[in-house]
Amino acid sequence: PSWPTPEFRDGHRGPTPSHRRRRRRRGTSVVLRDVGALFLLDSKKWCAAAPDHGNRLRDDPVAKFNTGVLSVAPSAERFATLLARLKRFELTTGHAAAGSDQGFLQQFFRTEEGFLSLPHAYNVLKRREKKLGKSFRIQDVFVLHLVGGKPWEPGDPGAGEYPLSHGAWHAIRRECGLPDDGY
Repeated sequence: PSWPTPEFRDGHRGPTPSHRRRRRRRGTSVVLRDVGALFLLDSKKWCAAAPDHGNRLRDDPVAKFNTGVLSVAPSAERFATLLARLKRFELTTGHAAAGSDQGFLQQFFRTEEGFLSLPHAYNVLKRREKKLGKSFRIQDVFVLHLVGGKPWEPGDPGAGEYPLSHGAWHAIRRECGLPDDGY
């Protein structure tokens, strides 16, 4: 994927009375339960994201969050600061997503106050299904992040390893009336 994404290049329009919060969700994630609470967060907590369980226990757990789902209170000043830092961004150590949007945002928010760590259920990586086995409860997941092989790819790679995760995507696909053979 190209970086910076269009959201960061030209997507900011500043706070408006009808948009106290904005949210960003990766296209590789599926909303399984109501996420309306993400729009009602305290405005002092201007950014919220769920932990990245692949990196959570490393040296800086506060800064290790997954950017697949973000809830942000818009601010023209904060956006200008973000763009200024983006122009000189270079991640040389740390997260495996070095150079990506996730690496940049983790660095940016590490120095900013007002960050809220969301419950894990707001951005569950499908890998958790394999790791937790029978104790994985898809019904508790708000947003499922389909990392790795995608259920819409030919042959549905990973369907055998992640039957609940891929099954959730296929249920939504069928509900929307999309064909079985992809797009």
